[in-house]
Amino acid sequence: MLEHFKQIVDMLHDANFGKAFVALFDREKYVTIKHGVAISLPVKEGDAILSGSAAYQTIQTRKKVKEIIGAEVIGIEYYAVSFPIIINGEVIGGIVTAVPTESLSLSDNYKIHKIY
Repeated sequence: MLEHFKQIVDMLHDANFGKAFVALFDREKYVTIKHGVAISLPVKEGDAILSGSAAYQTIQTRKKVKEIIGAEVIGIEYYAVSFPIIINGEVIGGIVTAVPTESLSLSDNYKIHKIY
């Protein structure tokens, strides 16, 4: 089912001019990844979703997550927005996009929380 969402990863990556990290994930791992020129997170397709990441939070809460993720999670601090994909009431995965925290000045209208 997630295969149908792969083209959205390409569209989001292009919409960010190739600068943002964009990934599709299932309940356990990253399925498709597009690294950005402004941010390249140290993960690859098939890697497990890390506890504390935006993708992990989305799976756990079944909700959109927009957070500053501390460097303690994956080695660098970044701003992420993650959306669940829910089919028949079940979270089957989601899509996450991330930008460097320096980009936050461009997004002053977002309410942001820092997690560790």
